Amino acid sequence: MGQRLSAFLDASSPVPDLDEAWCNAAYWYHEALAETLDTVAIAKLETAIEVLFRAENMTGSKRRLLESFDVFFGLDRADKIPPNNLVTVEQLVEAITTARSRVLHGTWPTLHFDLPANKSNQTVSYGDVEFLTRTLLLRFSLQLDGYIAAGNPIDTTDAFFSWIKAERAAQSVSAATTSTRP
Repeated sequence: MGQRLSAFLDASSPVPDLDEAWCNAAYWYHEALAETLDTVAIAKLETAIEVLFRAENMTGSKRRLLESFDVFFGLDRADKIPPNNLVTVEQLVEAITTARSRVLHGTWPTLHFDLPANKSNQTVSYGDVEFLTRTLLLRFSLQLDGYIAAGNPIDTTDAFFSWIKAERAAQSVSAATTSTRP
């Protein structure tokens, strides 16, 4: 991870926009960990995710977060999230983006111990969002290393996500081919 930051800071990165997104997200993640209020920490964690995927607005944030579940975990919006399978990807994404929006736009008290629910009455916990954000930061960086090593990377989130999905598909085909051999 230090090499990612160094490559960004010394302008030697072959994907400066993607490295910048990761560095900014790591900053917001750190800010969330240092935050004493869960309400504000959730807002900072969602901001980390938003800047990681260069979402630019709430609609983009929801779209990118849904897409990231497909890209990094192979989960669709209607899939239940393991291990407890109590909530779908879409419900979790809605809960995260709603919590951030309500806190930052003043429709939920900042100095409150409970986090707001979304329109489906789903709430989100600090621990769940922190775990998700940390996992996304790690997977993004590890996949980005592979993307760069593959050669001639296009420095956009869309191209990066497409490459990850293509790699996963190729691995699935390879695994299927290997398992059918006598």
